[in-house]
Amino acid sequence: MQEETRPDQEEQPPVEPEKPPTKSKSGKKKSQSKSEPVKETPPPESEPDKPQAEPEPVQAVPEPVAETSSAESKPGEQESEPGKEETREGAPPEGDSIDAAREALASGKQDMAQGKHRAAREHYERALASFEKQKDRPGIADSLFGLGIVSLLQAEYDAALDHLEHALAIRRELDDRAGQADVLRQLGLLYRLRGNEALAQDYYRQARASS
Repeated sequence: MQEETRPDQEEQPPVEPEKPPTKSKSGKKKSQSKSEPVKETPPPESEPDKPQAEPEPVQAVPEPVAETSSAESKPGEQESEPGKEETREGAPPEGDSIDAAREALASGKQDMAQGKHRAAREHYERALASFEKQKDRPGIADSLFGLGIVSLLQAEYDAALDHLEHALAIRRELDDRAGQADVLRQLGLLYRLRGNEALAQDYYRQARASS
């Protein structure tokens, strides 16, 4: 016979069996509790680069220049006047000396070769003045000869004739035959330029006889 259920016995609800934990595709169990998201802590803000102070320019300090002390003037000695140079070795010769006259004469010839007639005249005149003070007859004749050629080239025929005849007289006095021939040829050229061909040929003949 079936037993009757007692009223004090209550029916218990059926107990569901526990489900096994599901596995992920990778074979790991899924955790039931969700993990809280991890908050990323931002990196500490770096302080802005401080502007570096520009280096001050280094100024070169000039080295002190040792001054050369001039020799102390002794009592009684006078200082040289401004504009006057002391004569020393290698300095140009003085204006009225023979060396200065020869230098001026050489400069006149150089100016003539370069076509500087005005500069040549100045040098010849300077040489003539110096030679006359020194009473140097050959130097006087050479200076007059140079002045005669300059005057001839500048068509100053009267001045050229005066200089050349004076130079010829001195060279005849010195018996300088080669020098006489040079002057006679220039006189022949002078008369040819003046249109006196007969007198020009006469001077040319004298020049050939003297050379």
